[in-house]
Amino acid sequence: KYNDMREWKKIEGFDFKEIIFEEYHHIAKITINRPRYRNAFTPLTVWEMSQAFTYCRDHLDIRVVILTGAGDKAFCSGGDMHVKGRGGYVGNDGSIGLPRSPRKKA
Repeated sequence: KYNDMREWKKIEGFDFKEIIFEEYHHIAKITINRPRYRNAFTPLTVWEMSQAFTYCRDHLDIRVVILTGAGDKAFCSGGDMHVKGRGGYVGNDGSIGLPRSPRKKA
């Protein structure tokens, strides 16, 4: 089994719930952190990944981005059917689609 010996450091300023956002020597790593659900994404997961990718785009010191999934069962099984409603995926705030909050910490 592959053992990553790098010392990844959390990228500060975010309070993500469903992803892990780390950096190591100009490499950003975004890990979908829902292994119990085979890393199926919710509107919050998508919003958090979007925020992380935007950060990487805007910071020239980030040269590579790795997108991965936690656990050893699946990278990502797609959308989480437990949060899918008639009109699409329903967020924790009851909205359909991407959530309007939370925002990046000041």
